[in-house]
Amino acid sequence: MTAPPSTLQADALVDAIAQRRDTEVAALRAAAEADAATLLAQARDKARRQRRQAAAALRDTSRQRLRQLQATQEADARAAEAARTVAALALARPLLQAALVTRWQQPAARQAWAKALAAVAGPRLAASGRVLHHPATMPADEVAALAEQLGAAPQADPALEAGLRVDADGAWVDATPAALLADRSQVDALLRAALEGEHGREGTTP
Repeated sequence: MTAPPSTLQADALVDAIAQRRDTEVAALRAAAEADAATLLAQARDKARRQRRQAAAALRDTSRQRLRQLQATQEADARAAEAARTVAALALARPLLQAALVTRWQQPAARQAWAKALAAVAGPRLAASGRVLHHPATMPADEVAALAEQLGAAPQADPALEAGLRVDADGAWVDATPAALLADRSQVDALLRAALEGEHGREGTTP
């Protein structure tokens, strides 16, 4: 028995609607899947970028901390070196004073000392009224020779352990160890140079 035409048309319409629905659902599913894939890819890209940014930030932070650590270590090293230098200078100053006294006790050094004093005092001080202050232990013949060269009256000074001083008309030339070491900044500069030279030699010793 054949279905009436109206029933066949209704079935065809239902089938068409169902087919269209299935097509639209498939299209929607495909679009959703594509969107999901796009979002997933974007999320992965974003995650990679974030990881790269985090890694770069971590490297920057590490480098900055390393630079800070190096700067701190260098500052500490400079401070320690400065402290060692100050301590070395404090030890060296009295040793230098003692070394000058020891040098004065050597006849050749003492004569060179007197010659240098005469070269400075001779043209600078008034020719009259000169007084030569010298240690009481200085040999008499050396005192007499220098006094004659300077045209000065010799005068032993019990306070002098080493060195010489010439006075004339309110002016003087002082070649005692205390006077030679009076310019502390210059003396310290010379001592620093000597210490640095000593450190340099120690650094090159095989």
